[in-house]
Amino acid sequence: MAGVGVAGIAAAAGMAGCAPSEPLSSTAESGESGATTTVKHSWEVKPEPITDIAETVDAGRVVGAIAKGEDGVYRQYNAGKGVVLCTGDIGGNEEMVETFPPVSLRPDGIFYMPDGCNDALGHQMALWCGADFQHDPAAPMTHAVAGPGQVLSCQDIGWLMVNRDGRRFVDENTPAAIEAGVEEGVMWKADTLEDLAAQLGIKGTDTFLATVERYNTLCAEGHDRDFGKDDKWMKSSIVTPPFYATKVTAITMTIQFGLNCNDQLQVCDADDNPIEGLYAAGNTCGNFFACDYPLLTPGVSHGRDITFGRVLGEALAKGEKITFEEA
Repeated sequence: MAGVGVAGIAAAAGMAGCAPSEPLSSTAESGESGATTTVKHSWEVKPEPITDIAETVDAGRVVGAIAKGEDGVYRQYNAGKGVVLCTGDIGGNEEMVETFPPVSLRPDGIFYMPDGCNDALGHQMALWCGADFQHDPAAPMTHAVAGPGQVLSCQDIGWLMVNRDGRRFVDENTPAAIEAGVEEGVMWKADTLEDLAAQLGIKGTDTFLATVERYNTLCAEGHDRDFGKDDKWMKSSIVTPPFYATKVTAITMTIQFGLNCNDQLQVCDADDNPIEGLYAAGNTCGNFFACDYPLLTPGVSHGRDITFGRVLGEALAKGEKITFEEA
């Protein structure tokens, strides 16, 4: 496919994390013949602009990108068939996270591969060209997992899970080196529930005790009428000491909040008008998830990234539109 593609458009944003303070046109070199105009843009979340980067546009069409080489020279690369943004999500840009899905600042951390490649510079370049974000709220992919040094999470055992206030909030439904975890200091053991609550720092001990009592009632019935956990896990009441516990951390894998794109994966403005020559795929492309990331289809995020990237690349290479067939 002719065009800048993933590496070129990312390089235009400055992969090293810095942007030139002077207009790029003074050092840009044209890769192909053709009239282009270098336009300087900036985008603001707060009163101060995040950064300044140049994009090349020609009569309203995105025609390429400017990249900084290892020799320090900025070169303009013209893309005849389109520029495709595949620069990850916004999770590494704390200012954007705070602005759009601030709930994503609450988990214990953000895990993204490759590390540092989700700084949202691809999103910013599109916004400087007149694009807009998707109109629906962000859908953070946040999972409860064993924290650093922990041997397992209670999801692996099917244990009762409570929040810091001592309330149950989820279907745990999910074998185990328990004593080893206690010895390593990543699990807790107590002869009373009150002591266990104190070790865990649970704020509402009375609430916790009531939660355990309710859970034991459901176990006696053999059916979880509160959260619908699989009946096979509702066989062990929390009655006989010693009692064990482990803390569960929450990690954000990615934040599904991309650019406003149509069914051709063209990046669009706030009024859904496509910006000619500019496309997005992967987590940079929006309008696929909203509000919450669904867990009903494992791998749906990776799946759509790989599929849409391939489909878009083939369509641009052939000069065709993306077509859809009903299953």
